[in-house]
Amino acid sequence: MTIDDLYSEIYPIKDPDLKRELMTCTEIRRLVKNEFLIYQEETDEFLCFLKSGVIGTFELFPDGRTVCLSVTDCPGGIVVGGLGPNDVYSPVNIMALTRVELFAVRMTEMQHLLAVYPEIQSFYNHILMKAYEEQWQVKNMLYMEDARERYEWFIDHHPGTVEKINHKTIASYLRMSPVTFSRIRHDWKGKRR
Repeated sequence: MTIDDLYSEIYPIKDPDLKRELMTCTEIRRLVKNEFLIYQEETDEFLCFLKSGVIGTFELFPDGRTVCLSVTDCPGGIVVGGLGPNDVYSPVNIMALTRVELFAVRMTEMQHLLAVYPEIQSFYNHILMKAYEEQWQVKNMLYMEDARERYEWFIDHHPGTVEKINHKTIASYLRMSPVTFSRIRHDWKGKRR
């Protein structure tokens, strides 16, 4: 996926001047497996979109538990701790689960573009609606499906990812114990043969 694909197909920008400016201020960031993009309570300085790889969002609780809140593996997927101005602290940790490449735009650049191009507001709205729809789908899956159905949902919505990332992370994301995850995965693989 290219920067042009990002602003033409995934988040279509109509204004050619805005598109040119976005393409100019978008940089590529690379992370190695287990590298953090941002830690909880750090200032979130970038609006990022996945170019390649798998990245996860985690919440660290005071008692030491870590819960995986999201897994992003689809090119163009939004990767950001928050969508507010750059003085807002990220409520989550974001970590590369494989080698990752991101398209990154500084929040300060986005604020500047917002002052000049009204279409940026539509761009933000598109991002927010897409994130809302994805989160609603995940919430429905987590609260309406049993463990086996949640595993099958993950396989359907994240093809190939189960082979790329730590199974404990997937179990956390699907709100099941690693033992339950392993049992379901073993049973599911046996039935697929």
